[in-house]
Amino acid sequence: MFVIAIDSIVYIENEETKKIVDQYIGEGLGECTDELEGNHMKFWCSAQAKDYGYILNNGNQAGKVKGFKVNAESEQKMTSKQRVKLIKGPVNNTDINYNRDCKIITKHMVKQWAFKFDKGMIRTISENEIDTLPYGY
Repeated sequence: MFVIAIDSIVYIENEETKKIVDQYIGEGLGECTDELEGNHMKFWCSAQAKDYGYILNNGNQAGKVKGFKVNAESEQKMTSKQRVKLIKGPVNNTDINYNRDCKIITKHMVKQWAFKFDKGMIRTISENEIDTLPYGY
């Protein structure tokens, strides 16, 4: 298993993992569904918990970052390429601007998207790959 979240599993498929996962694919309660509709990820990266992006074999891209709503501006700034730059370090942060109109006031907000992994130790495997280990390992 690569990643297990409350609602997602990301894994590297081979003959062994395919046999295991195929047992749990279905539409029933407790079964897994293929949300990629038969496609597979050619590229996947995660900057931290609840911050990930991927590119599918058909060219479609998707990603999520906890705390940021998805709109045209955020999708344009928070790409997989930008996420890799964020992890490698050249980009300190990316500002995402929101305007929210209220009945009484209008407040301009800026959120910063930054690499702040604090859930364990980061181990560099190669120039393009890192791994994480729990503290105390």
